[in-house]
Amino acid sequence: MSKRKIKLPSSLTQVTAFSKILALILILIFVLFGFYLGMQYQKKVSSLGIDVTPTPTAQIAAQTSCQTDSDCLLANTNTESSLSFCCPNTKCLDLGSQDVMAVNTLWLQSQKTSVCSAHYMCPMIAALCTRQITENNSHYQAKCIQNTCQKIRS
Repeated sequence: MSKRKIKLPSSLTQVTAFSKILALILILIFVLFGFYLGMQYQKKVSSLGIDVTPTPTAQIAAQTSCQTDSDCLLANTNTESSLSFCCPNTKCLDLGSQDVMAVNTLWLQSQKTSVCSAHYMCPMIAALCTRQITENNSHYQAKCIQNTCQKIRS
């Protein structure tokens, strides 16, 4: 018995530039579809609304108390869903907005810990802010003034 070697045409054994590009496009489509499904899942599962607006109670002290400037942080106080609260990088935050206020960093972290589970998945979307928002944001900062976090425009 003689073994015959079957020789395949070179077009079947070579990886062409077209096949590489096609594979890359398919992978990108798959990844983007996965991110889209992840965002839709988070919207359905995370229907909790977060409101960090101070109320006239002892909670104000916890939200805005400070000793130094590093105790304060600017945060959006009008969040529509836990997606925007747990994943702040999904949209550009306009620090000049009335919804943004200075809050205590540790208080904000404890709120995120209670709302955002350890397995909370944020979509990996790079937020590209407009030049106007970026320039406007450079004028705002959180400062500790008389043991209270305050938003300051410089």
